[in-house]
Amino acid sequence: MSIVNIASLTGQTGHSITSVAHCATKAGVIGLTRRLATELTFILGASSVALSIIETDMVKNILDTLKKRKRAAEMHPLKDIGRPEDVAEAVFFLALPKSRFIHVRY
Repeated sequence: MSIVNIASLTGQTGHSITSVAHCATKAGVIGLTRRLATELTFILGASSVALSIIETDMVKNILDTLKKRKRAAEMHPLKDIGRPEDVAEAVFFLALPKSRFIHVRY
């Protein structure tokens, strides 16, 4: 069994593209996950998926022009904008028993 939390890169970087509340809560999710991962190591896994920009309704205003889309993609290591399916696949894998050997995942 595993716990998989949804975090954000802004929780690590404090990037100005999001609100202070978003950055603070995502940093809290990362801290919670770290603590769970170390405290519950022998019982279950704990992971967080730190997202960059994912193409959802929440970021429509950020991605409303081609120029903005290119700029957003450039900020990501893969030079692309994520899709909800990308997140779902990562979360699904981390929830599987075969990911059990990935320790202190945050």
